[in-house]
Amino acid sequence: MRRILVTGAAGYIGRNLCSHLLKNGYEVTGSLLNQKDAELLPEGVKPVVTGAISGETDWSKSLEGVDGVVHLAAIVHKKETQDKKTEDLFRRTNTDATAALAKQALANGVRSFVFLSTVAVYGVNKTTEPLTVNSPVNPTTYYGKSKWEAEQKLSALFEKADASLTIFRPTMVYGPKAPGNFARLTKLVRMGIPLPLGSVNNKRYFVFIEKLDSLILEGLERDKPGINVHFACDDEPLSTKELIQLAALWEKRKARIFSFPPSLLRFCLSGVGKKEEWDKMGEDYLIEIYAN
Repeated sequence: MRRILVTGAAGYIGRNLCSHLLKNGYEVTGSLLNQKDAELLPEGVKPVVTGAISGETDWSKSLEGVDGVVHLAAIVHKKETQDKKTEDLFRRTNTDATAALAKQALANGVRSFVFLSTVAVYGVNKTTEPLTVNSPVNPTTYYGKSKWEAEQKLSALFEKADASLTIFRPTMVYGPKAPGNFARLTKLVRMGIPLPLGSVNNKRYFVFIEKLDSLILEGLERDKPGINVHFACDDEPLSTKELIQLAALWEKRKARIFSFPPSLLRFCLSGVGKKEEWDKMGEDYLIEIYAN
C-alpha cells in the first residue's frame, strides 16, 4: 500500500484530499503548521508538525515511508502589500520550501510528486481567447511570482530525475465551505444581499473540490519519469450567477439576484476603482483544457 505525504493537510483542499486518498486505499501522512491543526485531519491520517516552512525545513520525518508527495502548503489567501518583507515571505514559503521538499523527496526515493501551482502565473483575470498551458506567463502578484519560480525550480530538479512531476494550475476552487473568493460570495448569499448579476452571462472555468481531488490522484498515479503541466478545472465553465446559485444551494438560502445592465455595472465599478473586481466577476475566463 502506498503512503502519500500531503503538505498543508489541515487546509480546505488538504482535508478533502486526505479523505479522498484514504477512501482510495492509500496511507496518508499530513504535514501541519502546528499540533493543534491535527484536530482538523480526517481519522487515519498520520500527523507530522513541520512549523512554518522555508528552504531550511527538514522534511525527513514527514517523508518516512513515503513514495508520493502532494505539495499544497503555501501562503495563499493573504492580502499583499508592496514591500520587501511580504515579497520575502511569499518566496520563502512558496518557492524555497517547495524546492527543499522536492530535493529531499527525490533523495528519499519518491516516485511521484504533485505540485499545486496556480493560474495566477498568467497574470490575467479575464480572457478574450482561451488560455493554454503554453500561454505567456506573466505573474503580477507575489503569490503568482512565487508559484512560477517554484515551478521553474521543480522542473530543473525533475528534468533528469527517476520520478514523475505533475504541476497543476488550478482555477478558483469552489465547494461547500470553500475559502477565498468563493467564501466571499457565500458570505454575500448568507447576508441576503441582492446582487445585480441577473444579466451577466459570462463563462468562467472554476474547479469543484471533488474534481480537484480526482485530478491530483491521477497525478500521483503517474510514476514514470517525466514532467507534466496541466490546468485543474472543471470540464465546463459556469457563469458567476450560476456559481452564486450553487453557494445558495449549499447554504440552503435563496440567491437574491436581479438584472442590471452589465455595461453600466462595469462602468460603475471601474469608476470607483473596482475594475479588477468586475473582471473577476463579470468577464470570461476561458481555458483550452485539451491543449496541454
